[in-house]
Amino acid sequence: LKTTAFATAGTIMVPTILSSCSKGANSRIQVAHIGVGARGTATTKGYFLNIPDSRSVATCDAFTNRREDLAKEISAFYKEKYNEEISCTPYLDFHEILERPDIDAVHISAGDYWHLPIAIKAAKAGKHIYLEKPLGLNFDQMVELEKIMKEKNLIFQYGTQQRSLVHVKKGIEMIKA
Repeated sequence: LKTTAFATAGTIMVPTILSSCSKGANSRIQVAHIGVGARGTATTKGYFLNIPDSRSVATCDAFTNRREDLAKEISAFYKEKYNEEISCTPYLDFHEILERPDIDAVHISAGDYWHLPIAIKAAKAGKHIYLEKPLGLNFDQMVELEKIMKEKNLIFQYGTQQRSLVHVKKGIEMIKA
């Protein structure tokens, strides 16, 4: 049930950002994944890889095995599912991802204290953003991110999908009652 709920919530939420930043009928959204520990890997596999109009082309993490293993899995996934040779590139430094003009959106699932600093740099680089919770630890940075996103007309999606899960809704109803 937990896995099904996780996958269902993701297939409802993540396509919102990707369809909103669509480039055209013959183009795919190129996504990079920054922070690919347990949550980042689960979100990548459970949500992003299942969206046919996007391609995951980069991973980034401080741990070599995380970024390289997931990059290999992503490349193998596209080969098996679509018979496409997609080379997913692993990076140690997220700045290199932000410099790539072919990357349209980033999925940020790094440590909580990194969420806003990376998101602000990604927005400045013109990337659409899917950001895991918590949004951040500094109100001024939240305001700065919002300002940049509006100025650059970028799409922002915040990963709070668990609030739409049936058992969470039931708990909220019980508390209110």
